[in-house]
Amino acid sequence: DIWAPLETNTTLYDHHWFWSPEKEKKRKSLDQLMGCYYKSVGYGSVFLLNSTPDTNGLIPSDDVKLYKAFRQEIDRRFKTPLATIKNKKGEPSTLNFKKTKRVNHLVTMEDYKQGHRIREYCIEGYQNGQWKELCKGQSVGRKKIDYFPDVEVSKIRLKVLKSIGEPLIRSLSAYYVEDFIPPKEQSVHAWSSWVKVGQWENEGFENGMTKIEVDLSAKIKYPGQFSLRLTPENSDIDIEIINAEIHYEGRRALDEFVTVAGNSIQINRTAQTDESSSILHLSIRCSEACNGKLDFKPALIY
Repeated sequence: DIWAPLETNTTLYDHHWFWSPEKEKKRKSLDQLMGCYYKSVGYGSVFLLNSTPDTNGLIPSDDVKLYKAFRQEIDRRFKTPLATIKNKKGEPSTLNFKKTKRVNHLVTMEDYKQGHRIREYCIEGYQNGQWKELCKGQSVGRKKIDYFPDVEVSKIRLKVLKSIGEPLIRSLSAYYVEDFIPPKEQSVHAWSSWVKVGQWENEGFENGMTKIEVDLSAKIKYPGQFSLRLTPENSDIDIEIINAEIHYEGRRALDEFVTVAGNSIQINRTAQTDESSSILHLSIRCSEACNGKLDFKPALIY
């Protein structure tokens, strides 16, 4: 019944929201901003790029130049499509060119007022008398920007493989972006396995409960989501996490920054840090006094 837009927030200075002479040295490049654009607007999100004044109360002139260059680059790539169709029901949705065109982008928009219906799709180009798959995906929603290696085709189409109800395409547009370099792919995992970060002893229990303090300062240095799990030595023992608090730089973070699910905890961090502390405070109840360990790993690094 209600559609809530997804918002992606990011900084102009790498991992810093506010201005300083030193932070200006960490200003993102135009290529980095375009990478952010593909990963936000290109996945149906609203892109919020921060703007921070200096001590004169003005936006630094070099920041303004970068904002302008960013706008111009978006227009260079997406202002003039090779072909467009609008308000297409059903599938497939096909763009026919008057003559063979070089293509490397397709931008699809669903009529999201009627819901997100597409669940799987592929993009195909017509070349030498046959359809060739160029790329594939799952969701479309408000907007999806797909890119692929340059290809010469006379037609290009969106073929919906799975959907909930009839696909409703608000618009479908093909583009050729000269000198296109795909955004760099980044791994979201800093390491792939669980790492032990603490333990508790059965001597610490009183009335079936114990408190644990874990120093995660060396582990939580970047904005992201992090996972921590508690494992008793005896797998038959039940654990209940009564309270979980994360303290950054000596101050308790909002409750929303820590989510408990069974014997696991999801922790959020919204700022980059080099030396500040990250201390997790836990109170747990067990079916009987026991020894146990705490393992940690990042779930998603921003």
